Amino acid sequence: AGQVYSWDEVFGVLELMKEKGLEPDVYSYNCVMNVCAKTTRTATTRRPVHLEWGWDRGLEVLAHMKDNGVQPDVVTYTALLDTCLNSLRAAGDDESVRHGRSVLDMMREDGIEPNTVSYTSLINAAKLQGSPRAVQLGYETFLEMRPETRNLRTYTVMIGAFARVGRAEDAWAVFCDAKKMLAPDTILYSAIMGAVASDRKLVLQLHDEMKEAGCVDDDVVLWQIKQAKGYTGPRGGASRIGDGFRTNPTGGYEPKWKRS
Repeated sequence: AGQVYSWDEVFGVLELMKEKGLEPDVYSYNCVMNVCAKTTRTATTRRPVHLEWGWDRGLEVLAHMKDNGVQPDVVTYTALLDTCLNSLRAAGDDESVRHGRSVLDMMREDGIEPNTVSYTSLINAAKLQGSPRAVQLGYETFLEMRPETRNLRTYTVMIGAFARVGRAEDAWAVFCDAKKMLAPDTILYSAIMGAVASDRKLVLQLHDEMKEAGCVDDDVVLWQIKQAKGYTGPRGGASRIGDGFRTNPTGGYEPKWKRS
C-alpha cells in the first residue's frame, strides 16, 4: 500500500473506522505499521524510502496507538524495528543498529519480550551494515537470546556478520554452538565455509561433513569448494559448471550472485 497510497490515505482509514463507530484495535494499527516496514524494505541508498513511510512515521503509529489506549504487541514492535533498520540504513545512517537496539529496549519497557524474528532482524542488520561496531552490537544481541530461541537463520546471519569483519574464530564458536542445538543446513555450512575460507583444508573438511549430513550442494557451495581446491577454471571456452556461474575478468568462474 505504501508504494501506491499516501500516508494520509492509509492512516485515514483508521479515522474512517472511528466515524463508522468502529474503534481501531491492535490488529488495525499493526496493518499500518506493517505498511511502514514493507515499504522501507525496498529502500536502498540509491532508492531512498519515501519520506512518508520512514522511521518517524513508525514512531507516529506507536504514539497514536498509546494515545488511544491500544497496547502494542510483539508484531507491532517487530514491524517498527524493521522500519527503523531499513529506513535508517537506506539513508546512510551508520547508527541504524544502535537505534534498532533502542527499539528492543522499548519493547521490554512495555513488558514485551522480543522474539526470534526481532532478534534475528537486528543481527542481520548488523551483518548488512558490516562495521566492527555494528557486528559487536549484533553479537551482544545474539547473546541476549535464550539458546533455545535461536533458529538456523539466527546462527547463519551471526556467522555472516563475523565473516564480514574477519572474526573467524568467533564465527567458528557460533557454528559449534549451532551444532549443539540444531542440525545445520546447506546455508549454515556455506556461511561458516565463507568465514573460514582462508583455511582451505578446513573448508573441504566442512564440505565432507555437510555431505555426510545429507545436505545438498548449491551454487554458492560449489563455488566455495572450487576456490578451496584452487580451481580457477579453463582459460577461454564455454562454461561447464552450471547456469549459476559466469566467467570473471581473469578467465575463471564466479557465482552470478557475486557483485562485480
